[in-house]
Amino acid sequence: MEPISIYLAKLIGLAWLIIGIALVTRPQSFQNTVKDVAKSNAIMTLISFIPLVIGLAIVIGHNVWVKNWIVLVTIIGWLTLLCGIMRLFFHKECMKYMAKTATNRSFFIFWGVILIIVGGFLTAKSFFGQQFFY
Repeated sequence: MEPISIYLAKLIGLAWLIIGIALVTRPQSFQNTVKDVAKSNAIMTLISFIPLVIGLAIVIGHNVWVKNWIVLVTIIGWLTLLCGIMRLFFHKECMKYMAKTATNRSFFIFWGVILIIVGGFLTAKSFFGQQFFY
């Protein structure tokens, strides 16, 4: 296992675990933030750069397609890159979608649970070794 794979799994895993817990415990705060962002064309354009750069960094530094759990880091990188591209080129549509989802509290809780599961898995595998979770 390459050190970059473990490093990225730790970084993504911990970040997603923390964000997931925040989404589940404070969905209203995120709803308000998303409502505000969905109103601003400038902010939407600027925040498209974040996943674009993060996705490119992961894809360039870790484009590893193997038959084990570490491929999850590569998939996350590609999905993040795609998210950045979509926000950059289709930010009006993204803004409409964000405005619609901002009214749905369960949307934030659902994605929070997903982030907790995936983040917890990556954190456990990267910190506690290959034999954790099989």
